[in-house]
Formats: sequence, C-alpha cells, structure tokens
Amino acid sequence: NTDLKKRIKTTNGFVVTTINEDENDSFVEHESDDSVEEEDEIIDENLENSEWKSLSIPNSIISSLLKSNMKTPTEIQKLTIPPAINERQHIFGAAPTGSGKTLAFAIPLITNILQDRKLDKNCKYLRALVLTPTRELAVQIKKHIEQITKKTGIQTALVVGGLAIQKQERILERFQPEIVVATPGRFWQILESCK
Repeated sequence: NTDLKKRIKTTNGFVVTTINEDENDSFVEHESDDSVEEEDEIIDENLENSEWKSLSIPNSIISSLLKSNMKTPTEIQKLTIPPAINERQHIFGAAPTGSGKTLAFAIPLITNILQDRKLDKNCKYLRALVLTPTRELAVQIKKHIEQITKKTGIQTALVVGGLAIQKQERILERFQPEIVVATPGRFWQILESCK
C-alpha cells in the first residue's frame, strides 16, 4: 500500500518499526482514589520534572508510574511511546525480557483511550485485545496495565483457561471492558460459544 510509510530505528539492540497509515481470574474497574492526598501531592511535585512528561503521557498515567516506583522510561519506551501517542502509529518492537515492552504498548493504548473519551464521553467498547501464549504471561500483562490505569476508570478483563468460562462470559457482557488480555484458546472458546 503506497499510503504506508515505514521507519525502522535501531538503538542499543532495540529494533522498533513504526507504520504510519494516512487516513481520510477477573475484572477490575478503576476509579479515582482520593484517599491518598498526601502521597498525591508529593507525586504532583515530581510530575513536571519527570522524564515521562516529555513522552506526551497524561499526568494520571505518570502519577501511577511514579507511585509504582517507575521513575524513568526504558529505551524501548522512549523509542515507541512518542510516535504511538502523537501520531497514533502502529508499532512493532523487539527487545530483551524485562526491558519494558508491556508498558511500551500499554501506555499509548491507554493514552489513546483517554483522548477518545474526551471527544466522546460514551466511548465505552472493546478497544484492545492483547493475546498472549500463556496464562501466566496474560496475568502479568494485566497486572502491568492495571498499575497504570488506577486513576483512569479504564476497565480490563482477563480471559484465560483455568477459570470458569461462564463467569468470564458474564464479566465481558456485564462490564464491557475496554481492554481484554487473553490466551488464544480460551478467547476462541468464547467466540465459538457466541455463535
């Protein structure tokens, strides 16, 4: 497609490809928590001086990052977050285990959901499906996403084997999460049961 522009950056062993398209266990709901005002004041003082601020990340997410003791972005996050947020580019990244890949895709995803909510308050539907090969990795990814969605009201759901499929179907139907983290087998079972 001639409308696709590809850029590849290689820095310190990280490979990031961005594509810019020209265009004509459980459920958790997060709500704002006002009970930690003193801690919030300390975090607020650090927001403006945070390296995260230069990546176009909303304050609510930066605050959650700082509270989770994530003071600075990793290399993969520095390379991927700005084009994913500012230009809504699709990102393909490869980096070593423990380098911050989950937040590299989750932060722009959550930021885009928040931006869309500003335009349309009724914007409540599935926005992202994260497929992962194992239940353990799905649980870990959901945990990372929940760390940074605490003050956003964004809802996430976990769809994996080992939990009652009927319960997971009810959660999806009742709460209509914006983000679903799933294993392919269980997700396929739920799709098949909807026929």
